[in-house]
Amino acid sequence: MNMCTLKTELLLVFALSVTLSACSSTSLSLDSAPEKAKVTVKPLGTGASKVIGETPITVRTSEIETEFGGSGPLMVEISKEGYKTKSVLVTELSSMNINLKVSLEGQSGIDDPTTMNAQIEALFEAQRLVRVRRYDEALKLIAGIKQALPTLSSSYELEGGIYYMARRYQDSLDAYRNAVKLNPRSVEAVRMRDMLAKNLGGSAISSGARVPAATAPATPAPGGVKK
Repeated sequence: MNMCTLKTELLLVFALSVTLSACSSTSLSLDSAPEKAKVTVKPLGTGASKVIGETPITVRTSEIETEFGGSGPLMVEISKEGYKTKSVLVTELSSMNINLKVSLEGQSGIDDPTTMNAQIEALFEAQRLVRVRRYDEALKLIAGIKQALPTLSSSYELEGGIYYMARRYQDSLDAYRNAVKLNPRSVEAVRMRDMLAKNLGGSAISSGARVPAATAPATPAPGGVKK
């Protein structure tokens, strides 16, 4: 039997690689990381979409052809809550085995204005709590912000400032390191990271110890929060 492999990259939301193999009894196999992603099929132009199951899944292409009244073209979407949807166009189901493996990328929340606005409000509230020294409450708010917007560097900067004022210097350093990874242009985060790393590396600071006054910053937290 002659076999052929056609590899196509199709960018709709993200690039996907589809391997097509000629075979006498054809099927559509889909897998994803993470698993249990919803698989939706929709014919182009007309017709309603239909959820055919969750990954990993294998269905006979003849069943899809019967359902949609033809062998293509069809749009296949792989979606999961908390992850960005990936889509691929299948131009022809007949006489081909289709094996699709995708890696879903987690959503940052930044693309959702409602999520972004809510978390910015939470960040301001955390700053207010810091000003009245309600650090534990502020840290709880920040934990929620980090979960909703894991790429927002300001939440890590504020967290680092809180830990610094609580003399939890290693935790402060870890937070500032994360802030710098997300935003290397933050002058304050870089300064705090370098100062804490220098003192901790030289054993000048331990849990509960005080940073030497010569190196202690006047504003350890972003957003105008001062010690």
